[in-house]
Amino acid sequence: MTDEKSNSELDALVARSLVERGELIPTTVEEVLETRADYDGELPRALERYEPKPEPPEAQPVKAASRNGDALRVLSYIGVGAAMAAAIAAFFVSRGDQQIQGEHLGTTRAGPAGTMPVASQSPVVIRKGSCEASCCGGGECASAETAYTSCPTERTCIPCAGLDQADRLYRVRLGNVASASGQTAAALGQLDLCVSVGSTPGSPWVCEPAYLPAATRPRGRFLAKASSVDELVGGVSMELRPKGQNKVLAAWRSGIKVGVGSLCKGVSVNLQNEQHEQVGTLSMFLERTYYVELARRPDRAALDEVATAFAFDGRTPRFMTVSSDVRGGGHVLALGPFDKPEAEALLRELRGEPTALGAGFRIDNGDDYDAH
Repeated sequence: MTDEKSNSELDALVARSLVERGELIPTTVEEVLETRADYDGELPRALERYEPKPEPPEAQPVKAASRNGDALRVLSYIGVGAAMAAAIAAFFVSRGDQQIQGEHLGTTRAGPAGTMPVASQSPVVIRKGSCEASCCGGGECASAETAYTSCPTERTCIPCAGLDQADRLYRVRLGNVASASGQTAAALGQLDLCVSVGSTPGSPWVCEPAYLPAATRPRGRFLAKASSVDELVGGVSMELRPKGQNKVLAAWRSGIKVGVGSLCKGVSVNLQNEQHEQVGTLSMFLERTYYVELARRPDRAALDEVATAFAFDGRTPRFMTVSSDVRGGGHVLALGPFDKPEAEALLRELRGEPTALGAGFRIDNGDDYDAH
C-alpha cells in the first residue's frame, strides 16, 4: 500500500510539473489554482468557472522517487507530455489557414471584391451611349449641319475628327444595280457585280448577283473583308459582267474620301461602258465595322448563359457564328458595329465593371463573322 501511495503522489507531482511547464492542460482543481496567470490554453468545461473552497489541510510530504521504477515513470510522463503538446500545437496550426471548400456557385457569401461568382452578381448594365457635343452629322447630333441631320446610311452620330486615319476600317456595303436602259430585275439577275478594293496589283475581286430582291438582303450586301482608309483612298473598282464570265459590260473606279459626307450620304456609283455611256447605277456605303465582343463560346447554349450576366439598356446584343476556319469556329456575343472611338470607349467602360467575364472583352473587326 505504501508503494502504491508513493507512486500515486509521484504521478500527481509529475503531472503538476508538466502543467506548470505548459505541456499539459490543467485537469484538477489544484492544478487550476496553481497554474500561472499567463496560461492561455483551454480548461476542462467543469473547471472554467471554478470558485475556490477553503484551503484543504496541509498536504503530506511527497517521498523522493526511487532511482529505478520511479525515474522511468517520470521519463514516460515527460514523453507523453511532449507528444500531447505537439498534437495540440499541430491542431491549432492546421486550423489557421483552412479554406471552406465545396461552396455552391449560387451562394451569396461575402468575399473579397471581384471574387464573387457571376451567378451571384447583379447583371452588368450596358446602356446606350450619348452623342458627343463635338459631332458633325447624324440625327442625334445637335451641332450637325442641315445637310447631315438625316443620313441615308442610318448613322445617328458622326464625329468631326479622326474619320480618315489611315488605319481606320470601314465595311463597304453595296445596293442593287439599277439599269439605265430599263432592264428588268430578271435580266439584271443574270449579271454579276464584281468589286475590288485597294490599289495593290492583284487585289481580289468579289462577285455577286447585280440584283437580288430586297427580302433576300434588305440592307444590301456587305463585303466580307473590312477596308482600311488607305485602301479606300487607293481606289474602289466595280465591273458589271455576264454571270460567270470575265467580259466587262460596264465599269467604275474611284478613290473614296472618308468624311462626314460619305459616311452620312454614301457614294453614288455610275457604271459606264467603253463608250462612256451610263449602263447602270447603284449606291455604296461605308459602314461601321468595329464590334465589342463580350464572349466566344463553342456552342450557342453556353453563350446564352453568358448573356444572363448583362442587362442591355438601349443596346441590342448580337449572336453570330464564327467561320469554321477561324479558331475552330463557334459563336460570338457582341455589341456593334461601331466606329472605332465608340467601340474603344465602350470597352473601357466594360473593363471597369467588377465581373469575371472582363478578360474576354475585346474589339474585333468582324471579318470572321458569318453575318454582319
